[in-house]
Amino acid sequence: MKRHILKETDVFDNRIYGIVSTKPFAQLTWNLIEQLNIEFTRDSDLQSEINNEVQYWPRYTFEDIEAETNYTLVKNRGVDSLLAPELKNVDVFLIETNHSLTFQLSVENISKTSFVDFCFEVKENMIKHETRQVLNLE
Repeated sequence: MKRHILKETDVFDNRIYGIVSTKPFAQLTWNLIEQLNIEFTRDSDLQSEINNEVQYWPRYTFEDIEAETNYTLVKNRGVDSLLAPELKNVDVFLIETNHSLTFQLSVENISKTSFVDFCFEVKENMIKHETRQVLNLE
């Protein structure tokens, strides 16, 4: 008799977008504030331990109480390392905790602006499990 073993998997509710842009992080954030009408504010750096050393990545956040969601911008390039080395061309991650179709359509529209070169939804198979856990932002 054949046995099927279920592997334990984590389910992440967050939707993650990768943004490629030549603009500096602060300027890109300002442009996204204007385009998406989201008032991002500077938050404490995202941190994670990599190879027994704590790494930091700059981030901006916004809590939308009415829509019951949070938006976070995290720079992929920290001081000494990449948050997601498997996506080294991504400059910024945009994370939405309670995803909606309206926001997804808005994000797709930013790809057509002059300050974003490319924007795409990061699928689970594109990044390592450890990176996804850091970006889950719980």
